[in-house]
Amino acid sequence: MIKNRPLTHTPLRKGLGETHREELDTLLSNFTQVSKKQILAWLDKFTNLNTYEISIPGLKDAELVPPGKTGVIISCLAEYDLFKQIQ
Repeated sequence: MIKNRPLTHTPLRKGLGETHREELDTLLSNFTQVSKKQILAWLDKFTNLNTYEISIPGLKDAELVPPGKTGVIISCLAEYDLFKQIQ
């Protein structure tokens, strides 16, 4: 029997560290002065350093997907305050 255990993937071993803490705090506290280019650069760095959870729910319960199909869920944690500001 195949168990549905999520896998994780981290593109770079460095991890988020200061990118998520110090750099994000600086970005948020100066958001009105930050350019779109700077935000996109930070997001690019963030996505390269983040850890992603990958799961395939249909392996555990075939009724979760249409017949002959499958589904993959890829998720990561992100800072709500940043996306609220971007909105």
